[in-house]
Amino acid sequence: MPSPIRYRADELVRFATALLDKAGLESDKSKVVAQILVEGDLLGHNTHGLHLLAPYLNDLEKGGMTRSGSPRVIADFPAAVTWDGMRLPGETSLRRREKQLKEGVELYPSIMPALCPWSEKLRVAAPIAVG
Repeated sequence: MPSPIRYRADELVRFATALLDKAGLESDKSKVVAQILVEGDLLGHNTHGLHLLAPYLNDLEKGGMTRSGSPRVIADFPAAVTWDGMRLPGETSLRRREKQLKEGVELYPSIMPALCPWSEKLRVAAPIAVG
């Protein structure tokens, strides 16, 4: 039986980024989405991997997914943030929230580690996006 075809992760990220760019997604968002989809596959989470790329491209083409902008903040507290995702790809909100949580550790050192423990690399559940 022939060996399966294998691709380098960085090549897959470039390929997915190029397709998302061509579909009109903002360039910075394209790269984030591509990185997270490939990371999902690398972690063995095939339900959250590159197989989502085709539906994303379809949603971008049909207007079901927003191509630019940022989530709208509905409420922002040290332990919880509520956003309206504005129909943006959820992966872009995830990276934004990771950054906020990292900054929160510096702002609230006694609270944040108990709420969001992590090891060397921050891992959080995807934020819930409304809309």
